[in-house]
Amino acid sequence: MSRNRIKKLITTLSIAGLIAGAQNASAAEDQTSVEVTIPVAVVADTTTPPSPALGSYDFAERGSSVRNLQRFLGIKADGLYGPITWAAHRAYLTSMGLSTKILPELPKQYWTGWYPVKYEGKTVHLPLDKTKRCPKYEDDFRKHKLPVEIFSYIAWRESRCEPKAIGWNYKAGMSYRDCRRSPAATYKKCKAVDTYDSGLVQVNSSWVTLTSQACGTKFGDMTVLLEVDCNLKAAKRIMATSSDPLGNWGF
Repeated sequence: MSRNRIKKLITTLSIAGLIAGAQNASAAEDQTSVEVTIPVAVVADTTTPPSPALGSYDFAERGSSVRNLQRFLGIKADGLYGPITWAAHRAYLTSMGLSTKILPELPKQYWTGWYPVKYEGKTVHLPLDKTKRCPKYEDDFRKHKLPVEIFSYIAWRESRCEPKAIGWNYKAGMSYRDCRRSPAATYKKCKAVDTYDSGLVQVNSSWVTLTSQACGTKFGDMTVLLEVDCNLKAAKRIMATSSDPLGNWGF
């Protein structure tokens, strides 16, 4: 069929549609016969459009695409991609287990406040300040199947990203003043020390049996928690065996 013939058929259908109300039954049958001769190429695309949450946006961008995103996220659709939209967008991506690399850079003046992240039905709040993370260890969190964004913040908050860190917990009414300064192996025996937390995400010394099982190490040897791999294995075991997994880190 020639290009001109196709154009003619499309034009005929268009006119027929405009005057359909004035056509008799036989004319309607003629229209039907014309419709089936139209090439597939002119049929409308009915595929599902991509989610607006997977689109790329610039910070401070304005327009209908931003409004579509905001409606999708369930927030006020003012058409401006600002800090509120950024936080809601990030929260959605993390709740769905999607990468946040598509997000625009958050300007430094907005590095205050918190945004929600859901993990297994529980909502926790993380700081917008991107410096309060341990990006160096995010591949390790991913490897051990820990919620990356949450544990990146936990590691910063608990140890400031230092895998050899030890935090001391003292008995009621006592403090570091009741202990002499000494190496950790000796200091932990101080009468004022109750428990201590070890490693990147600060696993407590009360998890002695769990640590031995998770890391396959000698019972009672808590120095193994100063190795990142063992520390995160223990953290994963804690998460898997607790009724309130993130509650162990104060969430």
